Amino acid sequence: MSTIQIGEFSAYMAEPQGTPRAAIIVIQEIFGVNAGIRQKCDNWAKLGYLAVAPDLFWRIRPGIELNPDVESEFQEALTLFGQYSADKGTDKSIVDIEETIHAIRARGVQKVGAVGFCLGGLLAYLTACRTDINASVGYYGVMIDQLLGESHAIAHPLMLHIPTADHFVGPEAQAAIHEGLDNHPKVTLHDYAGLDHGFAAEMGSRRNEGAARLADARTVDFFANNLKKPCRLLATPVRAMTWGLDIVPAFPDHLARNLDDNGQPDPGNPAITLDIPCDDIGSDTHQRHRKNEADHQDAGMFAGGAGHRKNIVEAHRNVRDRDRPCGGGEAL
Repeated sequence: MSTIQIGEFSAYMAEPQGTPRAAIIVIQEIFGVNAGIRQKCDNWAKLGYLAVAPDLFWRIRPGIELNPDVESEFQEALTLFGQYSADKGTDKSIVDIEETIHAIRARGVQKVGAVGFCLGGLLAYLTACRTDINASVGYYGVMIDQLLGESHAIAHPLMLHIPTADHFVGPEAQAAIHEGLDNHPKVTLHDYAGLDHGFAAEMGSRRNEGAARLADARTVDFFANNLKKPCRLLATPVRAMTWGLDIVPAFPDHLARNLDDNGQPDPGNPAITLDIPCDDIGSDTHQRHRKNEADHQDAGMFAGGAGHRKNIVEAHRNVRDRDRPCGGGEAL
């Protein structure tokens, strides 16, 4: 666990043991990168993720840490949020989050998700709208109802946790969110009946243990499903009649290529690669491919006539991911 510098701002970073399975950007509440946000980063690192929490109040007061259970600090946070909003803070924070995405990918971790709380829930929504983040989760995000016009730009999965008794996001705002996002193909909404803002705080009086565990388990599964690396399959030769492709084991240089009639690489034809998500291994789709393989072998479909070109597709298992489960998870 350490503090790193990203451009002009600092960020708390928690690293897992070994190679990260992906990265999670943890987006602060109005209380700064405090002990609760750092604990969430540490929890993600224990699950194998690189976790980074950028200081998004750095333009107002760098390094701010406030406790929502202390009334004077709670009021101070509201004052800071007013200054932040007046300074178009959300727009600037999205720039900071995008810079954080780029910094993480520069470290070699390409799959990046974001999870935010309160103000961070709004920023997680806007991150899904305005950046190429791979997946986003927002807890009790404020003011999302006022920015639903950007939802058409959501290209990657987004999940929102909505407590129905949130005194910062009233019934009308919640109804607008449901009306605007219920039918969006990339968005999943979860309601938590009777719960208030901050129910999934890592510590303090706002936390509801049962609901926090439920929401966090959903978030863990969501990221496990949407941030996993693609696996490649080692296949025996198969003639796919629809595509006109022969699938064969990988060449030593791990490149997909086309062969001419003599079985030699033909640089004149474009190469093709085939990535299959890990969960598709053993799926109905995968089993249908295996059945087609057997049917085509029985039918003697591998013979090529004169002038016939075979498109050869590499399909090999990524050995680095062989021992790592591709899905599932546990509660934070």
